[in-house]
Amino acid sequence: MSSTLEDARDKSLADLAAVTDAAYAGDPDGTDIKATHMQNHIAKYIKALAKGIMYSKHYFVHPTYGAALEPPFFANIDAAHTQVKADGSGSSNKAHIDIKAIADSYTDALELDHNGYIVLKGVSKRNCIISGNPTISTGIYVFDNLKITGNIIVSGGIALFLNCLITGTITQSGGSTVMLHNCENAGVITLSGNNNVLWVENVANIEKDGSSKSIILPTGMTGGIYEIRDSYAEGTLDDVDVLAKVNNWNPSSTARPNH
Repeated sequence: MSSTLEDARDKSLADLAAVTDAAYAGDPDGTDIKATHMQNHIAKYIKALAKGIMYSKHYFVHPTYGAALEPPFFANIDAAHTQVKADGSGSSNKAHIDIKAIADSYTDALELDHNGYIVLKGVSKRNCIISGNPTISTGIYVFDNLKITGNIIVSGGIALFLNCLITGTITQSGGSTVMLHNCENAGVITLSGNNNVLWVENVANIEKDGSSKSIILPTGMTGGIYEIRDSYAEGTLDDVDVLAKVNNWNPSSTARPNH
C-alpha cells in the first residue's frame, strides 16, 4: 500500500482530485466539492507535505522565502533568529535554523543574544556563506557546515564551530567558551580577560596576523581552559605558558591556498 506522499508523487492529477465533473443547474461548471472530499483527497496531501517539510523547531532561510512564504520560512538569518527568540528555545527545546545555499552571501550583522540553544546549519559551506559579523553575547550557538567571512566576536555564552570554514578573525572575552572542531580554516584568534574556554581540535589551518601570531593570549590571564589538539597554523602562539595542553600543534609559515 502506497503512502500519501507516494500517491502525490506517482498518481495523475485527475486521480488525486478524484472528481468527475457533471454539470447541473446549480453548478454549470461541474461538481461541487464537499468538505469531506477536501479532507480525504486534497487537504491530506497538503498536511502530509507540511509535516514532511516543517519539522518541529526548524526555521528555514533563503532570500526567495520572504515574499512568497510565511514563518517558519524567512528571507534572512536575522529574521529567523528573531522568531526563535519570540518562540523560545533551550537545552531540551533546541531550535534549528536551516540555511539554504545562495549565489553570494548572507550579509546579516548577527546580534546573537538569545539565552537559549540554537543550531545554525548550512547545506554546504561552499555556498552557505555568512559575510556579516556575528556577535555572540549569551546562550549556546552551534555553527555547522558554514563559511564565515565576517569577523566573529564572542563576549559571553558558548559558540561551537563544527565543520566550518572561517576566514574572519575570532575575538573572545567575558568568560565565554569557543570550540572549533574539524574546521578547514580559522582566522586569527585573540583572547582577553579571564576564565575563557578555548578548545581547538582538528583545525586544518589557522591564519596569522602581521606579527605572525595565530592565537593571541595576553600575559597574565587566569582561570579558564585553553587547549589545542591536532591542528595546524600559519603563525605561532603568543603565550604558550597560558595553554593547559598543546598536542600536535604544527606551525607553518606557508599560507594555505585561497579557497
